[in-house]
Amino acid sequence: KRSDVGKVKVFYPYRYDGVFEEKWDIVIIEGWFLLIHDFIAMIRNHSSDTIILFFCLDPTFPGLQETAAYDVDGYLTNSISVYDYLKNFAPTEFVRLAADPEQMRPLGDEDTKSSFSSKVNNVVFVGAGGKMLEYKPELLATVTTALPFGLKLYGMGWQESESAELREAHGGVLPHKDINRIYSSAKVVLAHTIESQRNEGMINNRVFEAMSCGSLVISDWFPAVEELTEGTVLLSNGTSDIKKHLQWALTNPIEAETMGKRARDLILRKHTWSHRAVKILSFADN
Repeated sequence: KRSDVGKVKVFYPYRYDGVFEEKWDIVIIEGWFLLIHDFIAMIRNHSSDTIILFFCLDPTFPGLQETAAYDVDGYLTNSISVYDYLKNFAPTEFVRLAADPEQMRPLGDEDTKSSFSSKVNNVVFVGAGGKMLEYKPELLATVTTALPFGLKLYGMGWQESESAELREAHGGVLPHKDINRIYSSAKVVLAHTIESQRNEGMINNRVFEAMSCGSLVISDWFPAVEELTEGTVLLSNGTSDIKKHLQWALTNPIEAETMGKRARDLILRKHTWSHRAVKILSFADN
């Protein structure tokens, strides 16, 4: 979409068809993979002028010491401690996640788009359960609180739950292209960020994507999400807040609908991947 960018291409591990067809100005690597050092060397050998950036979204794997040893020109991260560590080794930029507002958007025609009356689900949660609940001790209480309000669950592991109610609420695993359909179908979307990520100031991608779909979002409270959402999301400090917020949303449809629209407007103004691209390209230019 930018006039100063001629071509953008996405590659995956072991799928590099076309990587040598261009002298790339910038290569961004998101996340660790087995042959990462070989890939970096391959890019360096192809073009010594290419700026290589590593986007670190996991402070724990493969570990900051190993990450700092990558032969890259700079780092991107959405973690406070990762930023503070990696900036000692190479230029580092703090970059939050974001949403694609064309993919994550309200569905329906202009008369029904984002309307509470057109939404088929009261409340949804998209994310893994099962063994992942060991790493998300608060999530089980969150979704259990939402069950009486008509909760629908999507993601892996919920079919293994000891709770028959949670198994019944499970709607399966969604293809990525269907996530916006589910978010847009919900009057309320529950968003949960695990404690270790909250402590890092990391905001889960489901917050951005659900906001972008124009549905009302209820998120657990932490300073970073309060600052970013600017009053367009309901924040909770536990199950009593979640219950209170759900009761309010389902009995105040006009206000809840307005809040969801304000959340999408905020995404459009500040938190799309286009905004992040501007920041990343400016960082690379410097």
